[in-house]
This record gives sequence, structure tokens and C-alpha cells, in this order.
Amino acid sequence: MYHHSDLKRFFYCPRLFWSYNREPRESFRRFVRMDRSISDCLVEKLGITNAFTAVKGIDVTAVLHAMETHDWILKGRFEADGLRVKIPAIRKVENGWDVYFTYMGNLPKADDVRFYANHCWVLARQGIQINEIRIVHFNHHYVKEETLDLNACLMVSEVFYKPNGQAHVNITQKVKEKMRDLKPALDAMFAVDAWEDYPITLEECPYTVRCDHYEKCFYADDPMPDHSVVFLTQASRRQEMIEMGIQRLSDIPLDMIEGTRIQFAQIMADRLGGLFADRNALNHWLNQTKSGPVSFLDFEWDTYALPPYQGMRPFDVLPFQYSLHVLEDGVLRHMEFLGTQDCRLGFIENLLKELPEEGTVYAYNAMGAEAIRLKELARQFPQYADKLEAIILRMRDLAEPFIAGSVYDLKMRGNFSLKKIIQAINPDLSYSQLSIQHGMEAVYQYREMEDSEDEDDGQSKKELLEYCSMDTYAMVEIYRWLISLVGQKETPIDENEIQ
Repeated sequence: MYHHSDLKRFFYCPRLFWSYNREPRESFRRFVRMDRSISDCLVEKLGITNAFTAVKGIDVTAVLHAMETHDWILKGRFEADGLRVKIPAIRKVENGWDVYFTYMGNLPKADDVRFYANHCWVLARQGIQINEIRIVHFNHHYVKEETLDLNACLMVSEVFYKPNGQAHVNITQKVKEKMRDLKPALDAMFAVDAWEDYPITLEECPYTVRCDHYEKCFYADDPMPDHSVVFLTQASRRQEMIEMGIQRLSDIPLDMIEGTRIQFAQIMADRLGGLFADRNALNHWLNQTKSGPVSFLDFEWDTYALPPYQGMRPFDVLPFQYSLHVLEDGVLRHMEFLGTQDCRLGFIENLLKELPEEGTVYAYNAMGAEAIRLKELARQFPQYADKLEAIILRMRDLAEPFIAGSVYDLKMRGNFSLKKIIQAINPDLSYSQLSIQHGMEAVYQYREMEDSEDEDDGQSKKELLEYCSMDTYAMVEIYRWLISLVGQKETPIDENEIQ
């Protein structure tokens, strides 16, 4: 018996499906925090009564029998041709059943129509007459006051939406239009799953680098060299190069690349022995660092589907931690904050007290992360808006010289994350020595710490602080490395002061 996630993997890559079914399953941990069950939310929002609620592992026949005596089925399990699905809610109506899906987002879009169509195909194979299909989702205009108004927080839509928020197309019509017979695919899944082995060559892989299993498929037996063409970024013809037998970045014909600055940096790094640095571009970029202390800032936050505190909207985030390194006159200082519950005011006030009022504030992916968090806090606490906006104006993204192709080390292997870059330039500074090694692990540990009855969970706090501190210290090391590449003094002068 397969679930829809298995079907999705099979359509993406049959070998991914085959491999995943032979690996130990990790317990599911939700990316977005949902502190109340979606079924309870549906009951309140839709006014559900006379409902049968299915449980994990229930026999499908029990659900079908319950449909004879109940008006609603919640979390119903249905099966057809080896595919088992869970439907959040169905409601008995005069000419069949209305189907209610849930969407963990603000506006359901037609991009996900295959998901709904595949689930409805199973219902149809069971002989269930589908009437209307609706999606329960979150209202992005809702702002929580003192108490949560669930009815205002959730919406029930009969249409998919465009990215700009405009109604796009009727859900029922679009889903029924996209329903297709899944039996051939399911038969193929059973056949593939029975194989004792699933050999694959690099030339046969359709998704080089993008898949989480890519390294498991190829690196373990034949580790890729840092200069492999596999790591060429933004390349539409990369698979064609692999099939042609082109192995090194430096061997790529110019007529096969898009000619981006990152590609140029990668190819030149191979030709130059491992490192490419456009020192003029780097020097210009570094000279835009403002006079005064140089600060390095990193936030950790959790995302809430249902806004837990006043002034928050669905899917707003709550920053619970920051790390701040300040470099001034050759001296490096470190400050940090870690809060619990509604710690937003403490977060803001401590940050404003500890962050220097002058100088550049560096963050990694600054405009896509820390700056957005500051804007959200400014909206929620307008009394601090001016000061928070002033920080944003001083922020710069430390990823810029890498994304712009001004510098590239082959050891980055086409990966421009903070962790990969620091590993390339300073292998001794490794996240592997930490108990927490990536952002979502920090979020999960924070949730566990909040839910713990131990009010003084010192070990969890210590590990969270170590992780966040590593992020900002890694930025300090990268900043110093960039300065060393152009031969500047540690603190660049303001460009306006150049004579």
C-alpha cells in the first residue's frame, strides 16, 4: 500500500521512490507550527456535527460503513489500486459528497491541482460521487487581537487564486479536469519496488544536484571532484554535458553555457587552480562598508500558522533568538538573546541596546531573512518602527559577492550557503561539532524547550546559543577572508572618504 507522497516521489524519480522505501523513516516534524489540530479547526469553522473521525491505520471498510450513518467524515482514509489517501473532511449532500481539503497557506493556487485530483481519483474509484470541492485556508488579512477569532482567521474557497490574490479558476472544475487514471503508475510502482537493486548512472539521472538523494546515488561509490561539471550552476544544458562525457568545469565549451557571472567564476576557478576572485569587484563592494563598527547579525525564528500573539497574522514568524558579533578597532565582541513565549518586545529592546547605532550590519541573505523579520516587528510594534527601519537601511547581504560571481572556491561545489562557504575557506570551523547543525533543528529544539516542564533547561539553551553564535562567527571569518583577498586593512574605509 502506498501513500500520495510515494506517488509524488515516483513521478519525480523512480529511483528516489525505490531508495526512500528502503531507508529508515524519520518521525514527521512540521515545518510550520500548528498548535491546534486542523480537524478541530475544521469542526469549528464549518460547524460540523454528526461526524465520524477516522484514525491512523483504520480499515477503509469502516470508513465506508460510517458514511452510511454520518453526515461528515473527518480524516477519512480511502484506498484504490494500492493508493491510500487521507481526506480532511467530506460532507454528505443531496447528490453526493462535498470534499474539503486544507491548505497550509494563505491562498490556494492551481499549481497544487494534481495533489487534489489524485486524492479525488481515489474517491471516485471507491464509487463516491463528488459534488463540490472546497479548500479551507488561512486569511492573510486577519490580525489577531486579544483572542483568536478562528472564523475570521480561516476561509473556505471555491476557487484557486493567482499570485496577486485575484480569483483564478473554480476548484471543482479544475480538479475534475485534471483527474487521470493512476493505475498504470501504481502498477509500475509495485514493479519497481520489487526490484532487488536499482542501478543508475550519472548520465541517466534527470535532476543532477537538485535531489536530496543525489549524493547517495553517486558520491558514496565515486566521489565527485570539486571541479566536476555536475556543480555548474544555472546551467540548462548540464545534463547534456554529462552525457557527452564532459567532466571538468574548465572543459565546458563556451557555446554550451549561459554566460552568467557565477558560471564564469566557476570555470575560472578551475582554470586558476581552485580559487577565482575578481579583486576589483570585491574591493569596490567592501569599500561600501560604512564607517564605524562592523556588525554581524543572525536571527532564529519559528513560524506559526495560527497567530499566537496579538498583532500577528497567519504564518507570521516569532523571532526567539539572535546572535550579534561586533568588530571594532580589531576587537571582536559577542552578544546574544534567547527568549521564550511572546519574547518579541524583549528581542527588540535588547537588539536596540546591543547593536551599535552606526556602521554596517551584515547578515547572510539579509534582505530575504533578517530584514523581513525587522519589518514584521516594526508593523507589530509601531513605537519601534523608526529604529528598526534604520537598522534595515544599514544592512548588507554577505552573500552578495558570491551570488554575483565576484569570488568562487571550487570547494564550495556549487553551493552558496553560509555553511558550505565557511567549510570551503576554513574547514576547521565546522558545524559538525555542534549538537544543532541547521536552522530547522534549532527550531525543533526551541519547540521542545518551550514544551518542556523543566523551567531551567540549561542544555537546550546552551546548544541553541552555540548554533546561532556559530552563524555570526562564520560571517566574521568570511568577511575577514574577503578582506584578505584584496589586501585591505581589516576595516575598509568609507568609499566617500577615498581621495
